[in-house]
Amino acid sequence: MLAETGRRNAALTGLRRLVANDFGLFRRDSLFLASLAILGCTAVALGDVPRAQAILTKLAPYATRNLIQGVPVGWGSAAWHLVSGARDSFQ
Repeated sequence: MLAETGRRNAALTGLRRLVANDFGLFRRDSLFLASLAILGCTAVALGDVPRAQAILTKLAPYATRNLIQGVPVGWGSAAWHLVSGARDSFQ
């Protein structure tokens, strides 16, 4: 939301905080993988290549899974997020 409303510096600060310490602020629960995918989209939108790479690395082992969040919200396959993030990060 911060990135989409023009608060780029705040968004970058939040992104860096969430990626820090091996994503230490995230619980490893049923929301974790979808949260990584959303965070990856944010990193790409902000052009933060180092964070995008860290997120893609963390998400890579789950490439064959579909990502579900909430009651339920589908975010598609992890593989799509991996390819999309990698493509957009290196353009």
